[in-house]
Amino acid sequence: MTSIAADPEIGKLRQYRAFPFLMAPAKSHYAIYKPFDKGIVIAKVLHGRQNIEMIVNKMGFKLALEVEEMESRHKNE
Repeated sequence: MTSIAADPEIGKLRQYRAFPFLMAPAKSHYAIYKPFDKGIVIAKVLHGRQNIEMIVNKMGFKLALEVEEMESRHKNE
């Protein structure tokens, strides 16, 4: 099994969302993440039984801000 960090492009792009993201399975969970120049930022890990679409829609703006903040911190290191 290829890891997300080793191959960030393995995730399915969910571009038509308030917060576009990649999503990849991780056993019974799904990782919601975004690649950037120094690696990836994992925004959220959700169990496959959860309503992922609803959770991401509710948290879209907040998730986007958190991801931007993480990217900014890593760029400044």
